[in-house]
Amino acid sequence: MLWDEISGSFTLSRIDYDIPRAVFENWKNGITPAIRLVGSVNDPSANDNARVVFTGVTLEEIALLDFEAKKLSTEEYSFEAVDADFA
Repeated sequence: MLWDEISGSFTLSRIDYDIPRAVFENWKNGITPAIRLVGSVNDPSANDNARVVFTGVTLEEIALLDFEAKKLSTEEYSFEAVDADFA
């Protein structure tokens, strides 16, 4: 690995609480869940796309309950990863 730290953030549009519920249940039982993030960016003007896979991801925090009536919830998550590869 050529870097000391892999970190970033992503925005999730929340429809349900399945992911935070699963992560929290694992944390509560002393289990660090295995999380893998896949991100991609398409650039139609350059006829190109990039896809990055992050493995060994840990979330720095997670919102268990955060909503506003009649509005799609979006949340920002910060993360660190053990490795990343272009796919």
